[in-house]
Amino acid sequence: MALLEIFGQTIMLLLSLAVLATSAKYVVEKAIRLAKFFRISELAVGFVFIAVLTSLPELSVAVVSSVAGNNNLSLGDVLGSNVTNIALILGICGFIGLRHKFEKKEINNMLLLLLISLIPLILIIDGQLTYTDGAILFILFAAFVYYILSKKIVMNKIEKITKVEAAKDFLTFVLSIGIVIISAGFAVGSAVNVATELGIFQSFLGATIIALSTSLPELAVDVTAVRKGRSHLALGDILGSCVTNLTLILGVNTVLNPFLPNMKMVGSLILFVLITAIVLGYILWKHQTIKKRDGLILLGIYLLYLIAVSGVQIFQLNL
Repeated sequence: MALLEIFGQTIMLLLSLAVLATSAKYVVEKAIRLAKFFRISELAVGFVFIAVLTSLPELSVAVVSSVAGNNNLSLGDVLGSNVTNIALILGICGFIGLRHKFEKKEINNMLLLLLISLIPLILIIDGQLTYTDGAILFILFAAFVYYILSKKIVMNKIEKITKVEAAKDFLTFVLSIGIVIISAGFAVGSAVNVATELGIFQSFLGATIIALSTSLPELAVDVTAVRKGRSHLALGDILGSCVTNLTLILGVNTVLNPFLPNMKMVGSLILFVLITAIVLGYILWKHQTIKKRDGLILLGIYLLYLIAVSGVQIFQLNL
């Protein structure tokens, strides 16, 4: 019976991943057309539109956990998702090959957003998150969106896209994002069931699956973008998601139910959020892209993250 269950869940996993990949392709295609219609860069589309929409899983976790009084679950998810976004997803994208060297002003924008994503850590480290902290996080998110959307670009050759076509593209874009999120949920659910049937260590599973599951939409969209040569969309989505997680999502979590962060749980996560941000910042500043070797370094950091989180959980269980 167990083998039959594993087989069924594996088939569900593969089907979900197929739907995920197909819907991600539409997200990228429509995002490119919307960038042209609104005369904003693909980097901005990734920073704002794709990043916010692919962060909906984190938002749902934040709302549900806050209402239930389990704010630290959402906090762990947000921090873990940021590590996953940079170390795992950008590591994979870098290993595949971005094939694009960013301009200096684009690198400066990315470094600024990395810095913004770290500011909320100060609010966490002081040991409490209040309504005032939530308001500060919302203001940071609003400033981030305003700054990105104010960066208009000049195009010499503009593809003529009517308002009706743009409306259809936007509808397809949103529906595709929805399918990405839903199929990601099915894929993760199947993966959890297979792992459970195989007897994989539960603390390791819990420490990685929640963050990975809420980051799966970014993974699907960004890998597709890189393969299509749209590195701006991928980088914009990752960095935008990191900022969105630690401003909008954490702000919602805090305003719904102010709480005291469990520093024993989040201490190691904060450390890896800082490490991944510093390493990525150095890579972008030095190379103005993410090379295959850089991707391997980021993937190595993600492996260390898994080992460290699992070690912390094992240690706490043995106390």
